Amino acid sequence: MNAIRLASIGLVLPAVLVTSWPLRCAAQAAAGVAGRGTETAETAEGRRFSGRIEFVPGGVPRFRPDGAEPISLDQVAEVEIDGPGPDPSAGPPPFQVQLGLSGRISGRLLAMDDRTVRIEPSGGRTALNIDRGGVSAVVQRPGEVQLLSEGFETLDVDRWSQGGAPEPVAQPRIAGERAMRLPAGGTSLSTTLKVTPNSGRVEIAYHDDGSRAAGQRWYVDLTFRKPTSDLATVRVIPGWSEETLAVETPGGPALNVQPLARKAGWHRLFVRFDAERTALSVDGDELAHGHGFGGPLVEIRLATETVGATQPPAGLAAVVDDLRVVRFAAPSGRFEVEPGQDEVRLISGDQWFGKIEGADPNGVRLRLDGREARPSWAIKKKE
Repeated sequence: MNAIRLASIGLVLPAVLVTSWPLRCAAQAAAGVAGRGTETAETAEGRRFSGRIEFVPGGVPRFRPDGAEPISLDQVAEVEIDGPGPDPSAGPPPFQVQLGLSGRISGRLLAMDDRTVRIEPSGGRTALNIDRGGVSAVVQRPGEVQLLSEGFETLDVDRWSQGGAPEPVAQPRIAGERAMRLPAGGTSLSTTLKVTPNSGRVEIAYHDDGSRAAGQRWYVDLTFRKPTSDLATVRVIPGWSEETLAVETPGGPALNVQPLARKAGWHRLFVRFDAERTALSVDGDELAHGHGFGGPLVEIRLATETVGATQPPAGLAAVVDDLRVVRFAAPSGRFEVEPGQDEVRLISGDQWFGKIEGADPNGVRLRLDGREARPSWAIKKKE
């Protein structure tokens, strides 16, 4: 499923409300972020003021110039916010909520019901509750289709085969309420993909506590099926025996590797692939690149192991979170529009019309011709 569009009857709002809604949400999000940068408002006449967007719960947003009384956002054409860029370990937001006629907020879709769309904006900002009447559509990241979204809130034994004793933990984590801890010395999690993409992206967040331990390592394996039906793997080794990350390709083409120094804290590994090219990066810094594996991604494995006769130090463990697998997909063609009904747009180009009763990161509840349908954001059939 690519997108859901909400009935346009919910958009019959006063013009001033439609105009100011994106700013209202932006103000709510900014209020929860420490260290906000300078904000500059420009009026329709071209006058510029430095100051702050203010939002009073139950009221409307306004702009307060430095040393002056606040002004209504009706008088403001644009607000520029000069602040730090996005955290590279946050990753690209998987969903976009479209507001009114032209506004949009990107982030993680948490939930939707008949009144509210709840989204967590990128960069660790406070989750927003957006009135459904101001939302025109919820779409996946353009050009991408979610195949797997794993927050490791629990250990899903139907999805993951395990070895050793992996366990969800509350800290450290980067998203949700839990992350997954894999103790050193022989712990593993592996999953076989139900849909095997020929081109796409895998990303996973991992925490490096800076530990060094000879003879111990942990790794992320992505296994591809080559045109000959043989399997080949790209293996990324974030720790623990070396000062830099390492990359291996058992059974696959050699990649050009740029050693990256390990740094303590959260990081995000990205692997982009298609039949011709493979590219790996960490927090936006290139780690490796080279030829593709010529076939689809079929399996993901996370594991720790001991090399030699050494014993792992007590407490040593890998911590991973927020795993995503997406398939690259071209947008579908032209669509019919039925203003009085909600709509689900499928990747295949099909459209379902009805009433959307709710949604979450996994799928949508749609009332369709008197029955309930549950389309998923992910593709369920083989390519």
